Amino acid sequence: MSQFGMQLPGGQAGRRASMNVFTGLLFLALAAMIAASIVAYRAAASVSPDGKPWTLQQPGSITLP
Repeated sequence: MSQFGMQLPGGQAGRRASMNVFTGLLFLALAAMIAASIVAYRAAASVSPDGKPWTLQQPGSITLP
């Protein structure tokens, strides 16, 4: 039947989804985003008062050498 372009119903039910290049790139982008978030959090914690990156610095608290 395939020679006439006909397809049997349910023919794709046996196929499973497989990982392709785009799925791999999606996981790579997710890993890079998580790594960037961790780096940004640690950098913000190192310059913030009390080591809490969500607190704001007070105006004039930074003295330049």
